[in-house]
Amino acid sequence: MADDKLYYRLGQMNLTGTGTKKDPEQARMYFEKAAELGNADAMYGLGKLYLSRDFSGQDVKKAIDYLMGAAGKDHDYAMYTLGKLFLEGKEIPKNPEYALRWLEEAVEKENPYAEYLLGKTLLQGVDLPQNIPRAVSLLERAVSRNNPYAAYALGKALLEGTVLLQDLPRAMELLAFSADRGFSAAQYLLGKIFSNGELLPKDIPRVVRYLTSAAERDHEYAQYLLGKLYLADEGIPKDANAALYWFTRAADQGNAFAQYQLGKLFLYGREVEQDMEKAISYLTASADQGNVYAAQLLQSVHSNRNWSAALGSLRLLQHLARIIQNRIEDERKGGKGGIDRKLKRKIDEKKQAHGLKQG
Repeated sequence: MADDKLYYRLGQMNLTGTGTKKDPEQARMYFEKAAELGNADAMYGLGKLYLSRDFSGQDVKKAIDYLMGAAGKDHDYAMYTLGKLFLEGKEIPKNPEYALRWLEEAVEKENPYAEYLLGKTLLQGVDLPQNIPRAVSLLERAVSRNNPYAAYALGKALLEGTVLLQDLPRAMELLAFSADRGFSAAQYLLGKIFSNGELLPKDIPRVVRYLTSAAERDHEYAQYLLGKLYLADEGIPKDANAALYWFTRAADQGNAFAQYQLGKLFLYGREVEQDMEKAISYLTASADQGNVYAAQLLQSVHSNRNWSAALGSLRLLQHLARIIQNRIEDERKGGKGGIDRKLKRKIDEKKQAHGLKQG
C-alpha cells in the first residue's frame, strides 16, 4: 500500500542529502508521489523546489500551483511563502492585497515568519497602509516565538526613534536577542553601536565579537569595518594580515569601500607588499561603483608615467611633511627650529606635479 509519509521522507532525504547522495530530481519524484496522495508537506516541498534557481527544472507556475494546493490544506508555511511572493513581486507580479490575504491566514495559524513579515510591512507603511499598534503586536508575537528577524526589525525601530518612540534599553535587548541567534544584520549593527560610542560607551571587545560573528556569516559591511578596525591600532593590536583578509572577503562580494582600502594598501606598500597590478585592479573596481576617492587616486596614479617613481616621491613628500610638522611643533614650544620656506615650496611644487592635494 502506498504511504505518502514514506514518500515525503524519502524526498526530504534526497533533497538534503541525509543518508544518501543529494539528488533534487529524485527528491522531486518522491515528493510528487506523496503529493498525489494528498500530502501537504510534499506539495509545499515541491513549491519550494520549483522556485529554486539551483534546481534545473525551475518552474514558477508549477511552484505556485503546488503552494496553492498546500495552502488549501491549511499549510501555514505555504501560506506565508505565497504572501511573501506576492508582496515582493520578484518571481510573480506584485499584489500587496493578495499578499495580505495569505499573510493574515498564516498569522491565524501562528506562523512566526508571517507575523514578522506582516508586522514589518505594517510598520513601514509602504506596500500596505501603516498600522503601528498592529505592527508592534505582530513583531512582539514573533519575538516570543524566537524569531530573530522580528527582534531585529523591532529593535532597530526602537533604536532609531523615528517610527516608534526611542527606547534604548529595549532596543539593545532585542538586538542582542537577534544577534545571539545568529542574525548577521543585528551583529553588525551592535558592532557599529559599540564602535562609534555615540549611544553607548565604546566597547572594543564587544565590537570585535559582534563584527567577527557577522563577518564570518559573509556580512560584507561587517567584514569591511572589521578590516578598518585591525588597521586603526585603537583598542586592539594592529594586524595588517587580518585587515587584508577581511577587506578581501568584503571586496570579493563587491564592496566598493573594501576595494578602495585594498587599492590603497597595495599602492602604498606599507602594511603589505606593494603590488601595482592589484592596486590598480581594486581601485578601478571601486571607482566603477562610483567611489570618487578611488577615482581620484586612480587618476593621480595614471597621471604619472613612472608609478614606482611617483610612489617614491610620495613617500619622500610624506617624510618631509613630517619634518615640517615637527618643526612647527618645536616653534610652538619655543624651540629654535624654523621652517625652511624654500623646502616647503619645493614640496608643494612636487605635490602639484603628482596631482596631490596641497596643504
